[in-house]
Amino acid sequence: MTAYQLALKVHEVDPDLIVEFGKKLGDADGARRDSLARYLANQPSRRIKKYGSHFRVEDAFPSNEVARQRQPPR
Repeated sequence: MTAYQLALKVHEVDPDLIVEFGKKLGDADGARRDSLARYLANQPSRRIKKYGSHFRVEDAFPSNEVARQRQPPR
């Protein structure tokens, strides 16, 4: 899931959050610097830098089978 996709989902669940954060939704290519998508993308790295090992982050990767299923048809 990209930051833009995450921003879309967050907006779907809580549309007032954009107003609360003073952000725009953004665009798929990330060109908008003040977007919710960019904000969401930057938060993990900012918090890791600030809190170090005290900020717990879990990585998740799709399995090879899931990745193969998502390949566009040839």
